[in-house]
Amino acid sequence: MEIKELKKEKLAIDFGISITRKEIDEKIHQEIVKIAKSASISGFRKGKVPAFIIKKRYGNAVRSDIIKNNIISAIKNVKENNQLKLLGEPNIDSIVNEEDKDLSFT
Repeated sequence: MEIKELKKEKLAIDFGISITRKEIDEKIHQEIVKIAKSASISGFRKGKVPAFIIKKRYGNAVRSDIIKNNIISAIKNVKENNQLKLLGEPNIDSIVNEEDKDLSFT
């Protein structure tokens, strides 16, 4: 995870946050393997569903959960590392969330 301070005003600070595609893909793979161990899908014994079947059926949902968790974690890291006290919820802008690119947002 890479965090850069972009702009600082009186009560507003902008940070650019980037998380590598590799890091996201590893977390997605770990979650899919975890799901496959307990999944029950017709045609397979419980816990014996191949990971590619799980990815095909649930890959988008798993990816969106991982992205959401990474964004929350990044905001928490920024807040703690810079000792910030938030006045409200942070605004998240310009999200780049494509499967073949790094996740980045401000």
